[in-house]
Amino acid sequence: MTYTVRLMSIDKYGACNDEELENVSAIAYDDCHKIYLCEKEDEAQAKAYGYDLYEVNDLPYIYEGSCPLRFISAWNHDKHPSFGLEQCFVGDLGIGVMDEKGNVVSHSLTVDELGPDIITVNKYKIKKGATK
Repeated sequence: MTYTVRLMSIDKYGACNDEELENVSAIAYDDCHKIYLCEKEDEAQAKAYGYDLYEVNDLPYIYEGSCPLRFISAWNHDKHPSFGLEQCFVGDLGIGVMDEKGNVVSHSLTVDELGPDIITVNKYKIKKGATK
């Protein structure tokens, strides 16, 4: 089974980012701060590099339990060069994991959808793609 992972963030400058990565089959994690979203074809390489693989719906818990140097990125940077959350991200983050039918199977509790163009990240109501 594959999932779509959605990252919604507000950085320390107030910029709102909303990204999705489809066909995610596993999370590669170094048990410290490196968090990679893998597609099926990436899993063997991630294992060969010594990463543990986790269920995709564990992403919010993995992120919360990681050290402050944490980042989230696609394993295949060539295929998805701009997806991810920078290292040492300072700000509010919402993580959503949806199954193939679009049902939310896991999420962080900091983000609520308020409509097609508005998100709430902690106490901020932000129009997607806008800055504070």
